[in-house]
Amino acid sequence: LSDRIGFSYSQMPAERAVEDLIAALLEIRRQVIGQNREAVLTLALDGENAWESYPENGNAFRRLLYRRLSEEQRKGTLKTVRFSEVLGLPSVPIPRLATGGWAGDFAMWAGEPEENEAWDRLSRARRAVLAYKEAGGDPKVAEKAMGLVYAAEASDWFWWYGQDTAFPNNPPFDEAFRALLQAVYKTLGKEPPEELFVAARPPIAPQGAPGRVKPTLDGKGEPEEWKGAAYLPDPDGATMQTPDDLIRGVYLGFDEGNVYLRVDLRDGVRARDLVGQGFRLHVYATAPGEEGGAAFPEGSRVSLGFPLQQRITLDLDQVREGEAVLVRYAYRDGAWVLASSPADLRGRRAYVGEVVEMRIPYTTLKAEPGDTLRLAVVLEKGGKVLDTAPNANPLSLALPQRLTGREVLFLKDPEGDEHGPGTYAYPKDQAFAPFKGLFDLLEMRVLDSGATWTFIFTFKEMTNPWGAPAGFSHQLLNVYLDFKEGGRTDPFAKGAKVAFDPEHPWDLFLKAAGWPQYGQRVGFPEGTDTADGIVVGSNPADKQVIVQLEKRYFNPAPGQRVCLYVLVGSQDGYGPDHFRPVGKEAGQWNLGGAENEDAPLVVDYLWPEKGVQEAMLSRYGGGKYAVLKPYCVTWP
Repeated sequence: LSDRIGFSYSQMPAERAVEDLIAALLEIRRQVIGQNREAVLTLALDGENAWESYPENGNAFRRLLYRRLSEEQRKGTLKTVRFSEVLGLPSVPIPRLATGGWAGDFAMWAGEPEENEAWDRLSRARRAVLAYKEAGGDPKVAEKAMGLVYAAEASDWFWWYGQDTAFPNNPPFDEAFRALLQAVYKTLGKEPPEELFVAARPPIAPQGAPGRVKPTLDGKGEPEEWKGAAYLPDPDGATMQTPDDLIRGVYLGFDEGNVYLRVDLRDGVRARDLVGQGFRLHVYATAPGEEGGAAFPEGSRVSLGFPLQQRITLDLDQVREGEAVLVRYAYRDGAWVLASSPADLRGRRAYVGEVVEMRIPYTTLKAEPGDTLRLAVVLEKGGKVLDTAPNANPLSLALPQRLTGREVLFLKDPEGDEHGPGTYAYPKDQAFAPFKGLFDLLEMRVLDSGATWTFIFTFKEMTNPWGAPAGFSHQLLNVYLDFKEGGRTDPFAKGAKVAFDPEHPWDLFLKAAGWPQYGQRVGFPEGTDTADGIVVGSNPADKQVIVQLEKRYFNPAPGQRVCLYVLVGSQDGYGPDHFRPVGKEAGQWNLGGAENEDAPLVVDYLWPEKGVQEAMLSRYGGGKYAVLKPYCVTWP
């Protein structure tokens, strides 16, 4: 009922909405009145959020609802009460309060680096108050400090962190949250920790995604050698302490064991011209698994938008014959300390010529395949920052997962068939650029990885304009497996607008999307689903969606017949089961090319032979959905 008020009734006339709610309340009364005449039903929802979607801010709906509730109260059917009036009624203890929320899980409030860091900062502030109390501190001071902690525990602070909101890491909320926690320490008579001066900013979007490169490091910066890298132009006139805006742009890429950076300087300035002039070029980065970090780079009081936990430094006065060793520093107890290891000495190198080219081993960065780093490049001279790239937001680098296991299945899908029944066209919003390839499934591989199966889906293109936590914004995968008797022939949830071959009902459903709260699920024919035992990720550089599934759900015997339905849709957080709608004409947010309302919402379907997908998906209309045939294989 709360959901109806929050999300449905705003789209109805007030009279119809109120009668629907009253009817629901009376039906609940009918079901429980025989067992408990004192039953209390609670309607709870965010008090202000719903009304912005209603005509007249919901005034007409509420007036009519109060009038109808008063009428029912006079009839003796329903009675409105305050909580204080029912506290004395007989009650039943609840031994365990279930974890949950209106969004299904807590992915909107926790899980992304900025969200987790905010919770950790709050936890440390709370522990500081408790330690003050235990040490015999002034009770009034402790009470005031704990009141600030309670204010910081409001869930809305964490809603605004991360990439899964319309305004990622909204600066006013970030600043206000950090100010609250700073006030906790000041109330206790302590200096706020440095971490509370670190602004949380979303990663900047470079041109292209960081990909695999294998440059010949010689300081020349040949374009072909950096073709797979992301490029971040550094605009002039940024917020710097001096007008020396020397960095023109940064290239970022990687291979299986190293991160590569190329720094280009503004026109007329060669990198070798800075040698012997007192310049240092730093790469500040996060260190996976570590807490804290410096708030500002050395020589500046401007935050780079993330905690600075390690620094890789090129001292341009130490360049010899165009080459220099990179030196690693770690931030420990408020100071930068030397933390280089001789083990990777040969790997961490810089080459200075027309440009600066750097090779930084994963081992230097204390990173593993699958880790995500945030980093920025800083040019400094004489202890003073001259230029940074980016200027206030970090670059994000997702190192590719190392996919291991024996390949047991490989299926190709025709390139260029991301048009459903043959007629579908992309939405028109720029978020769907380059307007081809995003839904074009090219192949599916399955690896036997021991306790899990690793499903790898490779697409023609992959972008992440909305900052999905799993690394991909557009692709929505529904996989149905038929490997035993029984099952269902309709989709797990109403969304795809297809039906399945009656000869091959499905036994297991896998759902993968970039948002874990709904895109990391295992479903069963009886209608239940779980996020347990499935992990969804990606290798953006290789344009791969990766699904790891525990074998307890699916473990066919060698030689067993297994049939697969693999559906690709366009992910829409507000669409039916997160499928993007298809209209007759493409709009800003909807696909185009449907003949009628029975059109499938499937953009690509895995089938190796050309034309089969189009034939199946085009048979819809007259109240009937397209019926899909599965692709069947013999399990090796």
